[in-house]
Amino acid sequence: MVTHKQSLEDTALSRRIFHAITSHPERSISFADYMEICLYDPEAGYYAHPTGRPIGREGDFFTSVSVGATYGYLLSLALLERWRDDLGRPDRLVVVEQGAHDGRLAGDILAGLAERRAAGVPGPGQVRYLVHEPDPGRRQSLENASRQWSHPYPGDFVLEVVGDGPAQPFESGVYLCNELLDAFPVHRIRWQSARWVECRVGLVGDGVLGWIESAIAAESDLAEAVAVIPTDRLPDGYTTELCLGYEPWVAQVVRWFRRGLWWIVDYGFEAADFYDPARTEGTLRGYRDHRRTDDPFEAPGETDLTTDVDFTRLDRAACRHRLRRRQFTDQHHFLIAAAAPWLLEIESGGAEKLAAERQRLRQFQTLTHPGLMGRAFKIAEYDRPAD
Repeated sequence: MVTHKQSLEDTALSRRIFHAITSHPERSISFADYMEICLYDPEAGYYAHPTGRPIGREGDFFTSVSVGATYGYLLSLALLERWRDDLGRPDRLVVVEQGAHDGRLAGDILAGLAERRAAGVPGPGQVRYLVHEPDPGRRQSLENASRQWSHPYPGDFVLEVVGDGPAQPFESGVYLCNELLDAFPVHRIRWQSARWVECRVGLVGDGVLGWIESAIAAESDLAEAVAVIPTDRLPDGYTTELCLGYEPWVAQVVRWFRRGLWWIVDYGFEAADFYDPARTEGTLRGYRDHRRTDDPFEAPGETDLTTDVDFTRLDRAACRHRLRRRQFTDQHHFLIAAAAPWLLEIESGGAEKLAAERQRLRQFQTLTHPGLMGRAFKIAEYDRPAD
């Protein structure tokens, strides 16, 4: 386990972190609380800027969205297929996106829907796209950006940026979040002497940040959660993460639709791989200027902290709220299936069509290549049958 010492004078978050630690009865805070401060402090957290941190070459990391508009285009194809074959062609296709960042994916999806307009595809006024953003500052920024998203096709779609869920669920629709859950705060835990202990954040040595191990309180939410982790093959000192945020989050997102589909796109594993004995330091890491760090105390507030998603734990939460897993696959297989009608059009369109689609095909290869993004990202798709 990393035992880094980081001066609290390094970033603007120092006073907030110091106060949280010194005012706690244990003189330490959970890593989940530390991660919450570092990422979401309203004034100095990593995601505090209203327009979001840049992604791609100018940012700290790459995403499928930063590859280009092809990712949104392919998702639009998948949305149309689900609208037609799974939702029964309702009068309106309702799409809800959470974690929209700078809104680029929403714009790409809407552009794809507009491009695919044809017989049997939702026409003007039949698509309602909602961007769900609880943070007021980010919401205002997305509202400003939304004017650009809708400009190429005015009147074709109903586009809204909202802070709350609907007063009454929509009858049907598709919910989408892309790389949202990997930024949920997590607890850090360690298997030591045949029991789990919590790795908390405190001040060590000369008042610098470091790990402090603490017993897990009996009958706490954390104690209940660690009880289901398989430990028979774990070596002593095995360290990993545990997210308690899936359950309350699922409870909120199921309220959008009476029946529908939920797409969770992120990097992560099922439990058997997530808790692989060889993964002795878990999946926690940080990114800054396209450089990975395994030290979560490096430049608090200036470093993106992230962990892989435990899709088995997420699945348990989903099942408790009557969501049923339809498929769990990787981005390679999901996007290839979505792209089928487009690829057939290219094949039948000859050299001229191939030349016109060359840039999009290059982006498609990056998104689906097993050695690039194709295997790293997973898609958990859920449905909710009508009552």
